Amino acid sequence: MNNTLICTFVKKAEIDDVLNDLQDYYSIRNNKVFLLATPQKFQYILSYNINHEERVEFLQNSILVHRKKESNTLYTINALNELIITINNGVLDHSVQLNWELYRNMLLVSNETGLKKIKTELKKIYHL
Repeated sequence: MNNTLICTFVKKAEIDDVLNDLQDYYSIRNNKVFLLATPQKFQYILSYNINHEERVEFLQNSILVHRKKESNTLYTINALNELIITINNGVLDHSVQLNWELYRNMLLVSNETGLKKIKTELKKIYHL
């Protein structure tokens, strides 16, 4: 059974409502949801695993991410590619070895303006 790691961006006042929505919408693997704080005031991230086969749609303000366990780095594939291009003189080469410690406790995402590195801090683990 494949699992999918999802991050949902929430404001502090929305956390309880989104947790309720998660329980209604998904079967959360291990019944754990991780609350991560970011430097942006009132911005939080809920991180959780679902069964891949369960749903293809995500809640609003959610993205599919991957995790490098050793450094607790969350990242999208697009952000990983952007990072490789940045550190490899503009060349996308998947054989490039990253120093994941440089991205410890971060979420790496990209958008039209480029790579974003968002520091994260574990605030709470919810057991649903």
